[in-house]
Amino acid sequence: MMIEFTQEDVMQLEVIKIDQDKDEAYRFISERIMPQVKKLKGMKMHGHLDGGKGSAF
Repeated sequence: MMIEFTQEDVMQLEVIKIDQDKDEAYRFISERIMPQVKKLKGMKMHGHLDGGKGSAF
């Protein structure tokens, strides 16, 4: 499973790196990355609960 980034995400990450903006980096993680992580964790847990080979973690 993978986290997918849009071209806009990549450009925003490049700006964050250049500016070294910690507040913007935190916002990006909170708004763009964490929702995808939660989605992936939910998919894994769902597979585990259904008797699949998914992990609860």
